[in-house]
Amino acid sequence: MGIASNIISVIIKSVVNGKLGDGLGSEIIGIPIDEYSNIGVDKLKEFINGEKLKIEHILSNENMKILDVAEENIDFVVAELKDLLSKIEITDELFRECRYDHENLKDFLWNEYRREKYIIENESDIEKGLYVVAKTLIELMCESDEFERNLLIQISNTVDDANVEIKKISDYMHKNYGSINEGIQMILVIVQMILKQIHNKDSKENDIKREEKFKNNKKQDYIDNWNSRLFLHLDNEERPVTLADAFIMPEFDYCMRFGMIEFSDDDNMEDIIGKFLNYNRTSAMLILGDPGIGKTSITSWIANKYENNSDIIIIRFRDWESEELEKGLWKAIYSTLGCEKKDLKDKILIIDGYDEIKNTKRLLLNKFFNSLLDFNNFKLIITSRVSYISEEHFHYAFNYYHLI
Repeated sequence: MGIASNIISVIIKSVVNGKLGDGLGSEIIGIPIDEYSNIGVDKLKEFINGEKLKIEHILSNENMKILDVAEENIDFVVAELKDLLSKIEITDELFRECRYDHENLKDFLWNEYRREKYIIENESDIEKGLYVVAKTLIELMCESDEFERNLLIQISNTVDDANVEIKKISDYMHKNYGSINEGIQMILVIVQMILKQIHNKDSKENDIKREEKFKNNKKQDYIDNWNSRLFLHLDNEERPVTLADAFIMPEFDYCMRFGMIEFSDDDNMEDIIGKFLNYNRTSAMLILGDPGIGKTSITSWIANKYENNSDIIIIRFRDWESEELEKGLWKAIYSTLGCEKKDLKDKILIIDGYDEIKNTKRLLLNKFFNSLLDFNNFKLIITSRVSYISEEHFHYAFNYYHLI
């Protein structure tokens, strides 16, 4: 059931069953929820009481006289209408089936009324009352729907954590179970529904933002490459060989430049990469090698091994045009990933194939590495052919590795 139809249900119950007593306001004062939630409750109470007066008016003796209901039949007609409304479940589906048309809703109510009656007394007067009730309910649905949107916006603009407030209300209702006015319970349930809607909306927006951030992350491409057939085995259906089958970690020499990561002489490349990725300070790794030595394969290996690590991001130098890099490497990175500098905290960025960009200027890397120390717990790995990039760009806080 939607929020608007829940509000209507509360209004109807408050009229036909007297569920919302005069003590509502004083009881609400004791609810230990944040101010915005109290505002939400107060707004709901104010709206419900206002709409309640409308329903009470159409069921009043005065209105029945205006509808030309015979005076001797008024009490009977009002009692019958209230009894019917107490049994009808107000839902979004009901309004949709009636196409939000009061004539259709009146026909529905009339059919429901006739269903339990062997003999219908004062048929004409009952139909007059149902017509006005149906018309009022359709108007009330529109007003409740608009009220719901406005209240949702009001609470959403104030809320910090909808889940926290949902729990506060749940705890309050559980603690005071059996002693809370039923009308208050219904109102608090509606506030919870609004908070849940806000939470779901925020979660969805956050998911979208997360998807938008770090867009163009090529990590999955490298995972696919790791599991794809080698070129000579594309047509080999009997025993295809993938990169994962054939990969052997290259031998290497490494030179640590004033870094604080401790490696042992027995560490292989897998050990070194693992320690590097788990290092909790900003650092950089340069993987150099001759053509075919396996630089891109190492990147694919990292992508596959750390497939479930969402902090690892992979992009390629060859995807940038020279014009993009002229504005600075960091700007190119932010633009490609759809992120800001603060978003790279705790991230591990691998940029593959530095040697594949054209007309690279030394100044580009100087500016890039000079600002690297401004990042918080950020790791960078760059792969390139030998002689395209120099270790002189790496500062004292970085670690430099050279594949041979």
